[in-house]
This record gives sequence, structure tokens and C-alpha cells, in this order.
Amino acid sequence: MSLDQLDLLQIALRVVAAIVVFIIGRWLASRARTALRTTLSKTAVAPSMTRLLLLLVYYGILLITLISSLALIGFPITALLTASLIFVVILGIALQQSIANLAATIVFMLFQPFKLGELIKANNVLGTVKEIQFFSTVLVTGDNLEVTIPNAKIQGDTLWNYTRLGMLRIDFVFNVSYHTDIEQVKRVLLELLTSDPRVLTDPAPFIFVQTLGDDGMQIAARPWVKPGTPGLEHRIGGIEKEDVTGNISYAPANHELMTRVRARKVAAVAADIPPTAIRGDEAGDLLVVGWGSTYGSIAAAVDEVRARGKKVSQVHLRHLNPLPPNLSGVLRRFKHVLVPEMNMGQLLTILRATYLVDAVGLNKIQGQPFKVSEVAGKIMTMLEE
Repeated sequence: MSLDQLDLLQIALRVVAAIVVFIIGRWLASRARTALRTTLSKTAVAPSMTRLLLLLVYYGILLITLISSLALIGFPITALLTASLIFVVILGIALQQSIANLAATIVFMLFQPFKLGELIKANNVLGTVKEIQFFSTVLVTGDNLEVTIPNAKIQGDTLWNYTRLGMLRIDFVFNVSYHTDIEQVKRVLLELLTSDPRVLTDPAPFIFVQTLGDDGMQIAARPWVKPGTPGLEHRIGGIEKEDVTGNISYAPANHELMTRVRARKVAAVAADIPPTAIRGDEAGDLLVVGWGSTYGSIAAAVDEVRARGKKVSQVHLRHLNPLPPNLSGVLRRFKHVLVPEMNMGQLLTILRATYLVDAVGLNKIQGQPFKVSEVAGKIMTMLEE
């Protein structure tokens, strides 16, 4: 056998050995993947983490097999490793964002800050976790939108998990007047909450006075429920909702309906507004109506004019929308109405348009408060006309 024939035989044997090694390596990769899948199925490892580990094991063994096969043929191992390293560096630079997302996925799978089916708020999106992919997480929102968020953004932002602890607190706030029996309100609220089977008894509902305002107080009720309890779901967001269902809606007819509903709710607040208090006579020649920072100047001016024997009274409004329900009757018991304001006449416009009274404005826009003499002088001018 000649030297050339011997070289060809050696090359052929190396190729055959490389093919055998590759076949055996592929078989080992498949066997390792199957064995790892069986082992992981008996653990609590998330399905996404299972898929990731299976891919890493399978293609890792294939890569080692490929390098070994090429080395048997005669390729220099140092050159192969150098080329592989250069390829990995270039790939890492080109796919750095994807690598960051993949790294975040591995962190999620290891520490499990959220799981499939849990309700979370991530990257300002509230939804149920549908799928944790290699580079992103899929959430389904309350209005049935599927939102895909890169995992690196989730890792770099605050994550809210509403399901993990097994119960949530719901906060209700009720506005009541100071004339209301507070203890009775608390008893009624407690009876309503404890009789509802959806409300947990432990921890017990907590009811207390939360805020003391100028015209009433706020009573807070805080029951605890299990996440996902039917009938106690709520949607977070500023987008207009559909009537009854609460789903997000862009329908023109629904927009008109909800606008009118909100207007009726605001108008209904008037029932809880105390009657207009008159400082002075219940009826007379002139009524001075003010609001905000004009109270002191108006009160001093009214006292000064009343000391001269004039029938002048004062009303200082604390509610502008809606206005007190008895304001119309109060305005009509006086011959003249004066409205001093630190603007171009906002309240004056509202009173004239709403009650059709011939009110007169006294406006000052100088960045300084009214002088008592300014208000008193205007009152006397109107009385002498």
C-alpha cells in the first residue's frame, strides 16, 4: 500500500469515527433530554424553566459532540475554541437585549416572583400571567387584551403580585355628614360585610373614621377577600368603562350615557350639602355672596354697613358644584346681589346663568386682597342707586 493510499485510509477512518461520535452524541443528547424531562416532571419547576433546561442540555451536548467530531477529522481544537469564542462575543453584542431578557427569565424561573395564573401588575400593566416565555411574559388584562412584556423590563420595574398571599383587602370610603349617627353607620356596614359569604372573617373587617372634612367625614370600611372572588373584581385605570359590565368601551352612545351618569352623581351630592347659612337678616335690600379668601373682607364690610342701619346680609359658599339646594330661594329674598371675587367673575357667571338673578360683580385681579373699604363702598353705591 502506497503512502497516498495510507493517508486516504486514515482520513476515511477519522471521518467514520467523527460520524460515529456525532451519532452517539446525538443519541446521548436525546437520552439526557428525556431523562431530565422525567426528573423535572416530578418537581415544582415551572414549565418554562423546564423547557429552557431541556434546550440547554440538548444543544450543549450537541455542541460538545460537534467540536469532538471536528477534532477527530483533524481540525485544530484551539482554532475551533477561538472561533466559537469570537462567535459567542459577536452574538452577545448583537443580541444583548435578548440576552438580558433571557437572564431575567432564568431569574424568574429560579426565584418565581410570579407563576402562571397569578394576577400581577408589571410595567404598569395589570393582568393574569398566561405564559412565561424565554424572552417575555404574556399577561391577559381584565378587558381581555393580551399584553407581551419583555422580561428585562419586568425585572427592572416594581412588581405587584395580588394573588401570592391568598387574600386581598378592599377599601371602601363613604361620605357622611356630621349630623349622622356614626356608631349606627358602623354597625350597618359591619352587618352588611359579615353577612356576605365572600368576605373573610379572619382578618375581620375594619371600619373607622378616616377623614374629618369641612362639611362631613369619611368612613372607611376594609374587608378582606380571596383574589378572584366572583362579584368583587375591580378594574384599575382611567379609561371610560362600559355601563353595567365595567369593560373598557369606546362606543359613542356609551360615552354619552356615562357622562350623564357622572353628572347625575355629582348633582346628587347636593342632598348632603348643608343649607345655605345667612349671616344677617333672612331677607333684605342686599346680599353679598362670596367664596374662598374673600370671607374676611366681606364680613367686615357687611358689619360696617349694617352698623349704619342698612339691611345687608352675607352668604359665603363652600360648595360650588353642586351648589347648595336652597341657594335659589335665598337669592330671591333680596333686592340686590353683590358678588366680590378675586377673578374676572367666575361665580357671578354661574349664579346669573343658573338662577337668572341680576347679580352684580366686584372684581379685583391685582394679586392683593379686597380692602374692607372697597367692598363697603360698592355696597353703599348699590343701595343708593
